[in-house]
Order: sequence, then C-alpha cells, then structure tokens
Amino acid sequence: MSKKAVCFFKILASTIFILGCFFYQNPLFFFQQTENLFLKAHQVEFKKTPHFNYFEKNNCVGSRDCQCVLLVHGLGDFAYTWSQTLESSRFQNTRFFAINLFGVMESSVLESKKYYAISHQIELIQLELLSMCPSWSVVGNSYGGWLSLRLAQKDPRVQRAMLLAPAGLPKDYTHIASYFMNPTIESARHFYHLAYFAPKRVPDFIFSAIVDRAKQGAAVEMIKAVLPEDYLQTPMDLKKKVTLIWGDSDGIIPTQWAQEYQAHIVGANLKVLNNCGHLPQKECFSDFERELTDFLNLKKAMP
Repeated sequence: MSKKAVCFFKILASTIFILGCFFYQNPLFFFQQTENLFLKAHQVEFKKTPHFNYFEKNNCVGSRDCQCVLLVHGLGDFAYTWSQTLESSRFQNTRFFAINLFGVMESSVLESKKYYAISHQIELIQLELLSMCPSWSVVGNSYGGWLSLRLAQKDPRVQRAMLLAPAGLPKDYTHIASYFMNPTIESARHFYHLAYFAPKRVPDFIFSAIVDRAKQGAAVEMIKAVLPEDYLQTPMDLKKKVTLIWGDSDGIIPTQWAQEYQAHIVGANLKVLNNCGHLPQKECFSDFERELTDFLNLKKAMP
C-alpha cells in the first residue's frame, strides 16, 4: 500500500473516531442537525414569533384553497416529531406550522410559572400564530392534543381538530409523572417503552442525553400550571369536526381511555390504529398519513 493510501486511511479513521466521539457526547445535537438538513431539503422553513419558534411547510403555492394546519407536540417532545408529515409530498394545498411549545428548543421560557397555564398558552398561540390565517385545522398529540382541543373550543377560526391520544381526562397519571418530575435514565427508558408498540434498543448514553434535555425543559411548569377546570368534566358540543386517533398499544394515555374521551366530545370520531403506540405520527406514519389526508379532505390530491 502506498504512503498516500496509508495517509488517507489514517485521516479517514481519525475522522470517523472524532465524529463517533462527538455523537457519543452530543447525540441529540447530532440528531437535530441531521433533521434540519432533511427538512431544509424538503423546503421546510424555520421561523420565529416573539414567543415561539416553528417549522413551516407551505404546499399552497398558486393555490386558492390553502388550508393552514397547526401541529402541536406533547410534553417532553418537540416539533421534530412532525418531520415525516412536513416532508411528505401527499399533503397538497396545505400550509403546516409545527411549533415548539414554551421552553422547548429555542422557544421562549416564560417569565412566570403561572404563564404556563393552558389558557395563557392558548392566548399566545392565538395572538402570534392564528393571526396568520383566516381559518385553521389543529392536530395535537398528548398534551398538545389537550391544548388543541381547548384552542378549538375557544377560537372560531379553528374549524376542526385531530387529537392523537390527547391528555385531559381527570385520571391518575402517576405511571408517567415520575419521568417529568424526576427524570432518570430508568424513568426515561420506562416512558419510552410505554410510548411505543415496538420500541427499539437504545443505549444508555442516548437516554442520558434525553434526561439532560428533560431537566432543562418546561414540562414540570406546564404540569403544575394545570387547573381543575382544564380537565374534561362534562360533554362539550364544539359543532366542529373532531377526530380522535389512538394507537392500540399506547401505554402513556392508555387506549382504554379512548372511548371515555370520545364521550366527552359530541360527534367525535374515534380511530384506533393497530400495532401503534402513543406517537402515530412517528411509529405508524403510513396509517397516520392516511387518516390526516382524510381528515383534511385531501384524498383527491393523493396519487
């Protein structure tokens, strides 16, 4: 082997070693930058309001029938949970806004803990995001589904809501509370296994990074700011289209709660997805994509 070839392989090995060390020390940063590259390649833009940062994917160029769709993630999650949705080519005539909630990624940390109340978050969403379009559809997962429901209840511009395993029932959530209140590698791993139908093998250094991120987020403030009146107590008639989506193997917001949730919303349609956990938008995207396409009445746009 020539000296040039030996030198090349030494440089290559050193580069791989350095990248491996960087990934080991900063796996979530590595993930974030990789996701950003894919999103940018699909013409997804990163934007900001005074309190939020969000991804926007505008599929409405030259269209008069544009639908604005707000995507809201759950506690402990972030806007990247909607990456496959933003990258999909099937959602024609849509303008997606995937927000990071307060204290997540680069979104603002609020001045007072009381401002994390659901009602205050909704007011800021109305002011800074809903003013961009005359009408909206909202899609929310877990805690984001709870926010989406209350937003649909309060704002006439929201014409329909798709709620993916939404929180909000007055139930006992102690099976997941420990992860948010005192995140550890063990509680993070437990949460992960509750969330997925088919969880993959994940090394401890990934969970360690997830725990560090969880400790820096605002999930605890959001939990503590929930008021008794925020929970679903009596049936509500929104007179709007509401679709509930649940995975049949959801251990976070148990599938057994789905019909009870449906009973609280007059006319709500419930769909249970097979072999799916708490994050249909990630784990069973094909089924979620089909349901969202139907929800937005976009079937004619599908190939």
